[in-house]
Amino acid sequence: MALIKRVVASLVAPLLVLPTAPAHVFAPATQAAANDQGWPRECQSGSITFTVYQPQVESWKARALSGRTAVSVKDAISPEEQFGVILAVLQRVSRRC
Repeated sequence: MALIKRVVASLVAPLLVLPTAPAHVFAPATQAAANDQGWPRECQSGSITFTVYQPQVESWKARALSGRTAVSVKDAISPEEQFGVILAVLQRVSRRC
């Protein structure tokens, strides 16, 4: 179960941070559009299939961004999908000299 949590967290965390990225990160839009996987996104690890659905931003106040995303896990042993929600609160920290 810990492995599942780590894999899902590594897939979701970057998705929640993307809205805070500077505009120049998205400069090559034509190439990014060609490589876009769309939603939902799937990831295989052995016989386990992880599905991450499009993240939803719930609030963005000052330096705090909170959101959620739905996930599902499907295994060959138990083919019935198990669904869950990942909640995230991100704090922007800036260091000034």
